[in-house]
Amino acid sequence: MKRSLFLIRHPWTIGDNKRCFPGNDNLSLSPEGKLEAKNLGIELSRYLTENETIFLISPSLCCTDTWGNMGFSDKISATLLSELEELNFGIWKNRSFGEIHRLFPDNFRQFSEFDPTLEFPGGEQISSFLKRISQVKDLVINEFSLGSDIVLISHGGVLSVLICILLGMAPVEYTKFRLLSGSISSLEIYKNGTASLTGLNRYGRLSEGQWPI
Repeated sequence: MKRSLFLIRHPWTIGDNKRCFPGNDNLSLSPEGKLEAKNLGIELSRYLTENETIFLISPSLCCTDTWGNMGFSDKISATLLSELEELNFGIWKNRSFGEIHRLFPDNFRQFSEFDPTLEFPGGEQISSFLKRISQVKDLVINEFSLGSDIVLISHGGVLSVLICILLGMAPVEYTKFRLLSGSISSLEIYKNGTASLTGLNRYGRLSEGQWPI
């Protein structure tokens, strides 16, 4: 038996900072992003049986705004899942990659290696982030045992790392999966917990310009 997992990276938000680490979780979608979310809902409906699908969403406004504009919320309930929130970069938030490389060269090197021991001042340790993404993976596997397809609406870093974990790859390989803003990617999950990537950026057309670009 196999089931489908759909991964949606939220569309563009108001005031996206290019080539910066993400920071403001209270940004709503831009007008273009809301239209993109509506089109995402139309595209996704081609693949779903709505009453047999579970929707799990990051509590960040950009993700709940995505859900609200996709056209499912008046027919289906969704569950907010804090584990789907983006990596908390602490004082790195909204600062450019070049600035962080200049100010914190050693930590930037650790980040490029996705070193689990790196803790962002005022933010999260990478090991903690990886732990909660592994919890998402376990939840997905458990929900699939109930015979449901699953849709996750979240952030680029979360979804890229989740793909790695589901495919049995090292999390540092997340850069091999460049998820576009407003994109749909998909995996097939098998009864034994293994997975196959079946689609990448099936819809999205733009890069948000934030980590991971």
